[in-house]
Amino acid sequence: DDVVVVDDVVDDDVADDVVVARRAWARARGVVARARSGRAMTMSVVMMSGRRSTGGWRGGLATVVAPRAYSGASASSSTASSSSALSSKDTVYASRFRLTREDAKTALRAWLRAETHRPFAARGVGESQEIAYTKTYVPYWVFDVEAEVSYVGGVDVRGELVKSYAPAETLRFDEKSSATQICASFQHRRDYVDALVPGRYVNFATSEDAWDVVRKDVLSKDAEAQPFTMKRSMALSLAAVRMRDAVRARATEALMKKHKNALGVSDVVIDFVTIKRRVRAVYHPVWRGGFAPGAAGDDE
Repeated sequence: DDVVVVDDVVDDDVADDVVVARRAWARARGVVARARSGRAMTMSVVMMSGRRSTGGWRGGLATVVAPRAYSGASASSSTASSSSALSSKDTVYASRFRLTREDAKTALRAWLRAETHRPFAARGVGESQEIAYTKTYVPYWVFDVEAEVSYVGGVDVRGELVKSYAPAETLRFDEKSSATQICASFQHRRDYVDALVPGRYVNFATSEDAWDVVRKDVLSKDAEAQPFTMKRSMALSLAAVRMRDAVRARATEALMKKHKNALGVSDVVIDFVTIKRRVRAVYHPVWRGGFAPGAAGDDE
């Protein structure tokens, strides 16, 4: 589980994932070879592919990971400046903590009771019987993208497949869109961090939300800040897949409305051309709670 990304390769038009994996493998071997370690090591390739359509693979992505001991990266950094995925030119933003520890406890109790399959009670992990709540600034890459999109698809109209299309239009996925928020940390479950939209809580037009103002919590050891371990190129690839999916859902709905008596839509091909793009580094305040099922005092 102790891994860190050492290289990633993005190719939007590859026909075979193996090609991407080989490229990533070759480049990553060069990175690791330069690391100052003579011990034996193993590497593995983690594949995440885009959607196959008649236009070929879209958003193909290969990532090579290796044990952190050989990568030279650090996961213990507490400031944005020491995070390897950030550059000295990046302006880092952050929103403030507005919920207290008691609010976090109330939220966890509500979450446990919301579904019958969740534990009825919870306690601390290990020797502690109390659930530990940690104030954490979680890193995100937040994109603002303007793109020209068009699409074509097949519409089933009373059993007959009709090819239909829409003219190009300009769409914007701004910093408040759920498709443009990519967590830059590998320490959390994706379904949890993907539910957050930090771009909605930061005023990018003022310096009041600049990281230098907010990081006093970290310097006072009242909170921890996780480093940006995901490179922005990989984050952009993940955001591109989400934006395409959003356009595909929009296209499906539009084609259904366009044809009377339409029964369904298939083989939707998206043409997505980026016009303008901006990326911002954002720290989002999160209360993290680690717990085990059962009430305090229960046996293992």
